[in-house]
Amino acid sequence: MCQDKLIKYNFNTEQYELPKEITLDPLCNGITVRNGGNTLVIFQGDILNPGESKSVGGNRKEILWGRVNIGFAPPAVPPLIPVNLAFITQKYYLPNKCLQFEE
Repeated sequence: MCQDKLIKYNFNTEQYELPKEITLDPLCNGITVRNGGNTLVIFQGDILNPGESKSVGGNRKEILWGRVNIGFAPPAVPPLIPVNLAFITQKYYLPNKCLQFEE
């Protein structure tokens, strides 16, 4: 008989308009950053142009730990009215929410 556990998770998205150090959820398994503005988003030293996104995910039962930093910078040709906007989505496990299945 084969046994496997499914782990429940959820996610949330927050928007940021100022540089920030973001504390990850203690059970975070993945994070996505999307640049929704017209300036550059700097995520952990990686530059995201307007409209670009980056995802960092973990394998099953792995969690990301610590903090991440986001910042903003004007592009080579600055817009007339700069708009700093980053969307951060965290995927996180729900504590004690395992389901056991048997085949």
